[in-house]
Amino acid sequence: MVVDAVIALNDKEGSSLNAIRKHILTSYDIKTQHASFNNLTLKAVNQAVAADTLEKVKHSFRLSVREKERRRLAEKQAEAAEVSQECSSFLFSDRGSRAVCAVAKSVDECSVWAWVVE
Repeated sequence: MVVDAVIALNDKEGSSLNAIRKHILTSYDIKTQHASFNNLTLKAVNQAVAADTLEKVKHSFRLSVREKERRRLAEKQAEAAEVSQECSSFLFSDRGSRAVCAVAKSVDECSVWAWVVE
């Protein structure tokens, strides 16, 4: 929840702990703010900093460079898997056509390659 709050707030200099708490309260429909909620939020933020998911900038927190890179790569892999799944319906099962399909950047481009390979 803490990392999702930092991503949703999307502050360039980072999100303060109070802003993260307010976002969690409004997003997840928590009725009251108790002292235990404050402690658990602080503990979650500190664990995320220790795990190198968030980095502390002055009194604010933002996504670390390593986490941004990891998320971007995961997004690219998901997109590539989607394209290759779409491409597999166009192509035969031989290795050469699948290699061409992996190079394709979109489903339309893959269908063009499929006609060339077939």
